[in-house]
Amino acid sequence: MDDLTRRTAADIAEALDDGRDVAEFVAHALCQVAADEGGIEEVLRNRSGSWEAGHVRSLMEGTVGPDGEGLAMYRKAAEPEPGLCDAELRSSKGTWRLDVRVPALLLTGGWPTTEFTDHDATAPTVAERNEALAALGYRPADPDRVGWTWIEAQESPDQPVYFIAHTQVRPLDPQASASGE
Repeated sequence: MDDLTRRTAADIAEALDDGRDVAEFVAHALCQVAADEGGIEEVLRNRSGSWEAGHVRSLMEGTVGPDGEGLAMYRKAAEPEPGLCDAELRSSKGTWRLDVRVPALLLTGGWPTTEFTDHDATAPTVAERNEALAALGYRPADPDRVGWTWIEAQESPDQPVYFIAHTQVRPLDPQASASGE
C-alpha cells in the first residue's frame, strides 16, 4: 500500500471513529473532487472503464444526480468568499421554485425558498428572480451579469429532461453571512 492510500484510509478510519456515516463521508469527498475537477468523469479519467469506476460513478450520481447537477454545492471555489452561495430555479409540476442553497443549512434542509405560482411553462424573468431573491434576503453575486446558467437534468434515461437555472448570490445583509443565515 502506498503512502497516499494509507493517508486516505487513515482519514476514513478517523471519520468512522468520530461516528460519521462513512458512505456519506466518501460520497461527499468524491463529489467535492468532481466539482473542483470538472465533473464525475474527471474523477474517473485514469481508469473510467473499470468495475470500480462503475461503482464510484453510481455513488456520485446518487449523490449529485446523473448529470452532476448537484455538484455546484460542493465547489471549493466559493469557500474563500464568505456568504457566497448558489441559487437554483427549477420547474416542478407547473410551478417554478427558487432555492437559495446556503451551505450552513445543507444538513437541515432549511434553504430559503419561494415559488412562482403565476408562471406555467415560461420561466420567471431575471428581474422577477432578483425581486424574489431580495424578498429572501439575497442578491446576485455579480450584479452586472444579466443571465443565469442553465443546465439540463434528468432522473433517468427514460424520463423527460428538465432544466435548472443557477447563479451565485450573497446575502443583502453582510452580517447574515457570518452567522450562516
